[in-house]
Amino acid sequence: MGTVKGDRKAIGKKWMASLLEKGEYEKAAQEGREFVDGKDEWEAWVWAFVERGQLKVIIPFVPTTEPKLEATVYEMILASFLKSSPAKLLETIKEWPGDIYSTSSVLLAVQDRIDRTDRTVPEYDILLSCALELLLHSEQYAKAIPYFLKLRKLEVFEFIKQHQLWDQMKENDGIKELVLFERSVKGESGEEEAMRLFVEHTNEIPIDRVVQQLASERKDLFKYLDGVFEKDPHLAFAYADLQVELYTEFGSNKLMHFLRSNSYYSLEKAYNVCQKYDLIPEVIFLLGRMGNNKKALMIIIERLADVDRAIEFAKEQNDAELWQDLLKYSETRPTFIKKLLETVGGEIDPILLIRRIQNGLEIPGLKASLIKILQDFTLQMSLLEGCKSVLSNDSRQLQLKLHSGQTNGFHCHAETLCKNCSTSLFAPPEDACLPGLGIVFLCRHAFHARCVFPHDHASTDAKETTVPNLAERQIDRMKGGGTGSTNLSLKLAATLKSQYVDIACPYCLKGGATGAGVGVG
Repeated sequence: MGTVKGDRKAIGKKWMASLLEKGEYEKAAQEGREFVDGKDEWEAWVWAFVERGQLKVIIPFVPTTEPKLEATVYEMILASFLKSSPAKLLETIKEWPGDIYSTSSVLLAVQDRIDRTDRTVPEYDILLSCALELLLHSEQYAKAIPYFLKLRKLEVFEFIKQHQLWDQMKENDGIKELVLFERSVKGESGEEEAMRLFVEHTNEIPIDRVVQQLASERKDLFKYLDGVFEKDPHLAFAYADLQVELYTEFGSNKLMHFLRSNSYYSLEKAYNVCQKYDLIPEVIFLLGRMGNNKKALMIIIERLADVDRAIEFAKEQNDAELWQDLLKYSETRPTFIKKLLETVGGEIDPILLIRRIQNGLEIPGLKASLIKILQDFTLQMSLLEGCKSVLSNDSRQLQLKLHSGQTNGFHCHAETLCKNCSTSLFAPPEDACLPGLGIVFLCRHAFHARCVFPHDHASTDAKETTVPNLAERQIDRMKGGGTGSTNLSLKLAATLKSQYVDIACPYCLKGGATGAGVGVG
């Protein structure tokens, strides 16, 4: 069986050779796949076509795996495409694995062809694409960026993020090139992916490096710094003065927000820049920050003639002298007086304003403004009376609640301890069988009476009404089972309140507080 197969293969090879001799190259290439086997036989079969100048015929049938031929064979085929059909070369590079030939050798040949090709011919871009694919095959991602830009491929932004090619951006004006590339492709109104890329990756691409490379492209620098400011107002603090200039040139509508939200810029420099570009609202704001409120008010009045703005500015500054300046300036201006009368409140005394009106000065709508002032005053008085009534009622209710809480008894139980001796409040003394007198202050701290009040050294006449003696009589009465113990307890409580009302809680006194007032238990 093996002999038959070998004979068939030998006959097939002879037939293929005869086809080559006859010049039937296409048929030989197509049929030869059945009889050519192994790496060496395939290489010999390819070289047979090369020798006859028919490489292009055998190329579609050359295997790239099983078997894998020498790299020179594949490089020879690619070189052939480079010379005859760059489009076919690009197609083949995309189809073939990158490890069957030397990408560096092929890339060198392609780059040499690019240097010798006119940029205006169609095959120039095809050759650039071939070089780009070869660089991607060999994972030379950094070197691929210029080819992305030359081919005007917007995928370069995602490519840079995917492969973390930040160092290439920081070197050789890579940031500036990327910005100019995007503008050339999209125009001025296109979505700015480059700026978003730089703003989102300030850790990888330092702000200082971006500012340095975009120094000559001031509008792009404005867009970048504005994006950084929106991300975090503190990131680009070192360029606050530069941002003021850029906002005045390219984004004056955003300047006021920047001035209000940022405190890193020089007030004097910002004032000079805004004055140069005649940005009156910003000049007024900066004068207010610099403390020159009077000059700011004069600019509002003289340049803007805006009484509403003047009033709002005076309210913001909360400066009594500023209100006096505004009143003084308004004395001879009916429009200002009328507006002030309509907007008077806590800042302006209406009587003071009315007294400043000069005799004979005609003020349109004065009567209506005065009526409104009186109506507002009446309404204000009514509101004050109502608030006073509500406050008085609430105070009374809270006072009653406080009094009720302080006069009610306190709940004590067997586990309540004396804060002085740390024994149960209801434990009897060593020389007694019944509990002694317990005292609870308003701060809820409990004590034995014997721990708080010392033995009374009062005179014999007052002895019957001292706390210890009353307590002893109460205990004796309870031992004897006599009546009247309730009355005696009440008398004892009254004596405590009358004689010891100013005594504070000893425990609270140690901590600096005052737990005044007592209750009897």
